[in-house]
Amino acid sequence: MVLIGYLYVRRHPRKLLRAYHYACAAKELGADFMYFTLNDVNYEKRQIHGYILVDGKWKRANRPFPNVMINAYVPKRHHSLRALYELLRLEIPHTTFWVGDKMMINNQLKKGGLFEKYIIPSKKIASVKDVFHFLEQYPKVVIKPLNSRQGKNVYYIEKTTNSYIIEIDNKKRRYDYEQISQIISEKLKEKQYLVQPYINSKTRDGRSFDLRIHLIKNGDNKWVNTTTYARISSSESIISNIHHGGKRVPLDTFLQQEFPQDVEELTKKLKTFGLELAAHFEKQAHKEFDQLGIDVGIDEQKRFWLYEINGRPGYPPSLFGKVGMEKNLISYAIHLANKKDN
Repeated sequence: MVLIGYLYVRRHPRKLLRAYHYACAAKELGADFMYFTLNDVNYEKRQIHGYILVDGKWKRANRPFPNVMINAYVPKRHHSLRALYELLRLEIPHTTFWVGDKMMINNQLKKGGLFEKYIIPSKKIASVKDVFHFLEQYPKVVIKPLNSRQGKNVYYIEKTTNSYIIEIDNKKRRYDYEQISQIISEKLKEKQYLVQPYINSKTRDGRSFDLRIHLIKNGDNKWVNTTTYARISSSESIISNIHHGGKRVPLDTFLQQEFPQDVEELTKKLKTFGLELAAHFEKQAHKEFDQLGIDVGIDEQKRFWLYEINGRPGYPPSLFGKVGMEKNLISYAIHLANKKDN
């Protein structure tokens, strides 16, 4: 019987809803499931003192190394247990790989050419001049970290006749050239950023939105679109991410509200776009991913723009057990385990 290990950072899985659903899916598919942290690993004995689900409750148990590992947690480079993680990764097939930063993803997609028209013009910021160069070409720009999650540290800058408007933490402020230069310089000391034109992806009442396409592999190593939904910003923010006060809206509800004449066409286009982009991206990256979250904007001309590809997309807790995500992920893990044995 295949033993699936789920590596995460929390010491106990009792409050981790997805771990419970994964364990139930594994049982239904005839596999064993064990939750563990790196602190539970005894590498010399090839054993893990983790958690298994018994009659709906998590209990401690010793198990040999799993046949496959869902690596939902990756310690940072200088973490004390990073070396142990790398040893496990070499020894046990794992489901998740790093997709790369935003510029790497764009460059990989450009190689194939098929999706180049959806890529927002972007440049890694080497100096403040790069931002002002973009502001000469576009009236509004966005600067964001090369590596970011949950819409953090994303800033919007607009050029006016005699000044610049920057939005930080949902608040807009007006500055002159010297002041805005200083602000950008300080940001660049903290981390690496890219700059790109602002895409006017707005609802009828002027709120920013994007569409999150969730894709996951199944047991046949094929991509499946488990769900797609809209994320709409609060009235104060240009960022639609849920962690910035945005709200999640089912795709059919959103399209009926915003594109009533194009519901069927856009639904089909989004599904095809997601599946084809995932397959294309895998080919260009020379890696196999277990799941991807693709964020798409739609401008006034109904043109699609690719915002981001996420390798560990957050999954709405309300959808666990409802759209088949867990079964697909567990089936894919079983596929990887069997692939190694063969």
